[in-house]
Amino acid sequence: MGRPIGNYHLPALLIAALLLSACNPQQTVQPTPTPIPTAAIPRQPTYNVARGEVIKTLEFLSRIQPIEDEQLAFEVEGRIAKINFKTGDDVQAGDVIAELDVSDLRNQIEQATIEYSTAQLVLSRTLATFTETLQYAQLDLNVASLRLQQAQAKDFGPAIALAQAEIARAQRSMADAEAGLNSARNTPADKEMIPGFERIMLDAQIQLSRARANLQDLTQAQKQHAFDINILGQEVQRQRLNLSKIKNSLDPNLERAVEVGRLTLERLQKQLGRAQIIAPFGGRLTAARLTVGGNVRALDPVVVIAKPGALEAAADIAPERLTDVTVGMTVTIALNNQPGKTFVGVVRRMPPLSVSAAGGVNQDKSMRITIQDAEGVLKDGDLARCLIITAKKDSVLWLPPQAVRNFQGRRFVVVKEPDGERRADVKLGLQGEDRLEILSGVLEGQTIVSP
Repeated sequence: MGRPIGNYHLPALLIAALLLSACNPQQTVQPTPTPIPTAAIPRQPTYNVARGEVIKTLEFLSRIQPIEDEQLAFEVEGRIAKINFKTGDDVQAGDVIAELDVSDLRNQIEQATIEYSTAQLVLSRTLATFTETLQYAQLDLNVASLRLQQAQAKDFGPAIALAQAEIARAQRSMADAEAGLNSARNTPADKEMIPGFERIMLDAQIQLSRARANLQDLTQAQKQHAFDINILGQEVQRQRLNLSKIKNSLDPNLERAVEVGRLTLERLQKQLGRAQIIAPFGGRLTAARLTVGGNVRALDPVVVIAKPGALEAAADIAPERLTDVTVGMTVTIALNNQPGKTFVGVVRRMPPLSVSAAGGVNQDKSMRITIQDAEGVLKDGDLARCLIITAKKDSVLWLPPQAVRNFQGRRFVVVKEPDGERRADVKLGLQGEDRLEILSGVLEGQTIVSP
């Protein structure tokens, strides 16, 4: 029987339900259930391998400023006593821009006079003993040379040859005695001669040992003699170097000190009237790092004066960004004060390879760009946005950067094909901002799936 539910059995309930539904003249139509929507899978963007031009560009900001300027410096060091012009002021040729207090310079002249006199005194005293020291050094060299010549005159060749001859003679005697001994041992009639041959052989062995010992002693003596000659030769070389050192010790030290002292004193005396910065031409001070009472060093640039009139663009750019830029390249320029207009420029000057400044006004390390057909439009201090096409290739395969994947230095793309997707390693060429040249790995028209 069926499983009971309450006081009823399950089969009986099912039969009753079926009978009731069969007796109902109007069957109730059940509504169609609403299907559960399937989650949409986002489509990955795809790109087609195209053929066209790839351009590499460099964009940067520049400032309009005069073409010709000059850095000015005091020719002597000292303390600034007076400043007549400041940054932004216009000056005429010959205007005194700033002056120094020359009291320090006078102190330097007095000190230079003392140093010059001292150098002369030291030189005169040294000359009194220089000749004697030089003579002693020459005598030491002569003695060392004589000792070397005496040692080189000794010849071990004849004695060694004689010792070698004695060895050969002893070896021959021993060989003859050994042959006689062997013959006597093999001949019954000559057996009484065996003791005599043995004595002869023993004497020959003693002579051979003595000759060999003599040769060994001579060889050792020859080696020691060669060593002694080497030592004597080095002693001669040492004495020569000592003599050369003494000969050259005077010029680079004492005489040079006297000459430097004289030149220094003359230079300081001439610089008494050079404690001013004077404008070499009419223009505007674009930089002036001057403070009354401040100290400056000689030849440190502290003022920059620019000629009015001709203007150009100047930009300070990191050297690593300029590896593809050369003088003469075309530049597209957009001036901030001329919206909607562009001008053509040319790279006139690249930054120096190395720049150093000891203080004061920094040396100019900017790239300079000549702007064409902009007369009357440029204004000193205006900003301009510049663009340089550093490289360009036509009719090459390319893809956008987002289509190329990179994993641990490996560049590859995912190619979409009728039977699925596959990875393909690619080799890149010219790399622009929005296009990458594809040298190998894919074909024109292939579809690439973006990451």
